[in-house]
Amino acid sequence: MKRLATIVAAAACVCGLAGPARADSECDELRGDERTLPGELLGKARTYRELPSKGDVDDALARLDYLDEGPLLYSIDLNADGRAELLLTSPGGRLCGNAGCPYILLDPKSLKRIGEFFGHLAILDERINGYRIIQSFSRYRVSDSSLDTYVFNRGAYRLVAHAIVGACGLEQWLRRMRVPK
Repeated sequence: MKRLATIVAAAACVCGLAGPARADSECDELRGDERTLPGELLGKARTYRELPSKGDVDDALARLDYLDEGPLLYSIDLNADGRAELLLTSPGGRLCGNAGCPYILLDPKSLKRIGEFFGHLAILDERINGYRIIQSFSRYRVSDSSLDTYVFNRGAYRLVAHAIVGACGLEQWLRRMRVPK
């Protein structure tokens, strides 16, 4: 848990505490401060037409406003076991906005829900309990944003830290992440 405290503290430091809005030029002075752990933004999703009616699939699809379209699916091996977990989101961005999108994470074998997130997601390189840490960043108010950190514990991803960050936070958060090709 000491590693987790370091991760959360570094993220809050880099993204700045919530405060008055800053002009773009003021954000320039924060560029190059890469004190947080690296990670990657989600790559390209693909539309998946045939998910078996097993586990929590039907409930996930209903909650993501699936209707008659295939859900968007990301395949990510979060625990390095060679099987990619399935991260679903609504098709066509129907439930998305400036704050981000809803996501439901399913175990690849049982198709049971092991996580639920909202915002813009990044998968950190750092692992706790064998699984990569997930962070979500979403608009909170006009000039502030929410940064949530999730760790896999007791069979599912759980929210372990929530911080409100200032206006330059999103730019800083995005800059430290790799964008998949």
